[in-house]
Amino acid sequence: MKTATPFVHLLRGDLLPKQYVNFIGRRSMLEHTLDRAERLVPGERVFTIINRNHLIFPEVTRQVAARHRGTVIVQPENKETAPGILFSLVHIAKRYPDSIVTLLPSDHFVLEEDQLLTYLSTAYHAVKRDPSRIVLLGIGAGRQ
Repeated sequence: MKTATPFVHLLRGDLLPKQYVNFIGRRSMLEHTLDRAERLVPGERVFTIINRNHLIFPEVTRQVAARHRGTVIVQPENKETAPGILFSLVHIAKRYPDSIVTLLPSDHFVLEEDQLLTYLSTAYHAVKRDPSRIVLLGIGAGRQ
């Protein structure tokens, strides 16, 4: 049985994880996400969680090299999404114990960034008013 070739491999000829790839424009999906996050909070409060295995790619090292000291958190090994989130939350709680945290996956394309930022601001204010809240923003599959 033949397996499908990953899209990034077809596009680039390597297996660079998709969040580090420039699909549109001159920035990768990660760089778009970091820019978006820095429209909400200062860069020294934007944490980037990466998998240690991603560091074999020079493109990954380049993209995280300019981040503020201590804001790139390297997972010792990939344990998928939930443990990765928990791993980052532990780091953030140690540094900023009373923070309101926003998680922004970097492997998604966001066309309407201003609208997303408005929703994120609304969610922030809802949690600030009632810290027992957790807000989950999502979009339906296939929405244009």
